[in-house]
Amino acid sequence: MKDTNAVMKRRLIYGLVALVLAVNLAVGARIYLGSAVAAEKDSAYPNLELFSYVMEKVRSDYVDGKDLTYQDLVYGALKGMIGTLDPHSEFLDPAAYKELQNDTQGAFGGLGIVIAMKDNYVTVVAPMADTPAFRAGILSGDRIIRIDGKSAEKMSLPDAVKTFAAKPAPTSRSLFCGRPPAW
Repeated sequence: MKDTNAVMKRRLIYGLVALVLAVNLAVGARIYLGSAVAAEKDSAYPNLELFSYVMEKVRSDYVDGKDLTYQDLVYGALKGMIGTLDPHSEFLDPAAYKELQNDTQGAFGGLGIVIAMKDNYVTVVAPMADTPAFRAGILSGDRIIRIDGKSAEKMSLPDAVKTFAAKPAPTSRSLFCGRPPAW
């Protein structure tokens, strides 16, 4: 009788241990699968696959899809994606980025000046040392009145940048500058 009780106790203990292990395995598998699904939703590759699929569908099924290039579609998607971040973010294609760099930096190594808008005038921020502008006596704060004979009075900064960039670097330029009175 003692042997049968001992065998029964062992079977009961083994059964409980097996049940606990099975429950643990089931709970662990559920957690793992749940995290794998969540990770897949936030993973780049499945989303890039969806993006690629939609891009191909647009090119093949859209009325004017044959006229669209992959670059047009990708740049359009990037503009939309970056545009949703906040009102201050914008995707720029390489040409627009280069224009922004020229507009915001306004530096012209050939002339040797850095320009900006000040009081609605294209104004020299600083002449660069040992450049034609520096040797000509252009000073920080000088207003550019004419560029190559063309009035710069109502010219925007981007237009001034385009005018400066219109000629290649070794070409001479004619600048007429005004120096505002010192206050």
